[in-house]
Amino acid sequence: MADIKIPNYADLDLELKQDTKIITINGIDIEVFQYLPMIEKYKLINLTLAESLENNVYNPIKAEVFFNLNLIFNYTTIYFSAEEMLDAYDLFDKLEKNNVIEKVIAAIPETEYKYLLENLITTMTRNTQYIQSVAASLDVVFDKLPKLTEGIKELTEGIKSGDLKADNITELADKLGMNFTDLIDGSKDVQETVKNQKEKDK
Repeated sequence: MADIKIPNYADLDLELKQDTKIITINGIDIEVFQYLPMIEKYKLINLTLAESLENNVYNPIKAEVFFNLNLIFNYTTIYFSAEEMLDAYDLFDKLEKNNVIEKVIAAIPETEYKYLLENLITTMTRNTQYIQSVAASLDVVFDKLPKLTEGIKELTEGIKSGDLKADNITELADKLGMNFTDLIDGSKDVQETVKNQKEKDK
């Protein structure tokens, strides 16, 4: 049986070739890149998310404006001055009204564009769920603060007097809607805590 030679990555001599497609805007040729390196895709999505967040909620209008602008900035050779980029909404309106955004998107490979859009939407959805989960858990915490304060005071007095018993900890856990194990290891799922609290409030 012949020996199989394991190839080295360096021997493959791979290069990241950047292909472009030419579009014409008002008689001027513009290059549109056909591939954006993965790290640049990551930055584009994260920047769009940061620019779209408003009071812990993603503003859909901001998401549309900044996603499309970031596409133009990253996929074309158009140069924008700092002053031109100062008013993002005015810049978006001019590019949109003159069909620049439409032409650029049409020139970007469909797989490339869909990858960015789908990852943006997925991340926005995931982050929104996380923000709502945190908000729900904070509601529970604030609702329990009076009881928690009272329970902590009892535990503190028990520790100082040396009269702390397991019953004291169990009592505190009951006040928080948790069991003894949950209180010790902090593993209680937030959604389960919210569910239990709602059932108790009925």
